[in-house]
Amino acid sequence: KDKGINNKPSSNLYVANLPQKVTELDLRMIFSRYGDIHSLRVLKYPNTGVSKGTALVRFVSIEDATRAKKSLHCLPLHGQDLPLEVKYAETKEEKLSRRDNRSNNAEKQKAKQQQQQQQEQTSVPTSPLAIPQRDPLAGLADVIERYRQHWKHTAAVDSPQPLTPTEAEDMLAACMDEP
Repeated sequence: KDKGINNKPSSNLYVANLPQKVTELDLRMIFSRYGDIHSLRVLKYPNTGVSKGTALVRFVSIEDATRAKKSLHCLPLHGQDLPLEVKYAETKEEKLSRRDNRSNNAEKQKAKQQQQQQQEQTSVPTSPLAIPQRDPLAGLADVIERYRQHWKHTAAVDSPQPLTPTEAEDMLAACMDEP
């Protein structure tokens, strides 16, 4: 996930891939090495109180936050599959912008799908053998005639003997000629 990778430097850090059992005291001990911490919060699911494996750490200064980010980002943690992820937290403006972009993208996607559906409903087949009518037998005579012409031409090129339609082809052609 690249979310937040380009956020502006701030004193507020977003920390992910934490063990679920990590406490605020554990984080304070780790992050306080890099400067004075203004506030710290482990994010938890409201219904269960179980850690989401993420936290927000706000330093007193941007410099301290930057130092912690550079030192701890991608740090492998004992017993964890994923390394620690430390990024600048989104500002309210960045979060609103991302949400607006997401809703705009959803609206664009929906409009594109509607446009495709309209095109499918109004599109005309481009294949010369395509039968655009809904009736499965409509246009069959035309297809058969094009088939005959093709094979007559092929037979004339390949052999001196003219091709004669089979009895089944004659019966089908006769059925197509009747009203």
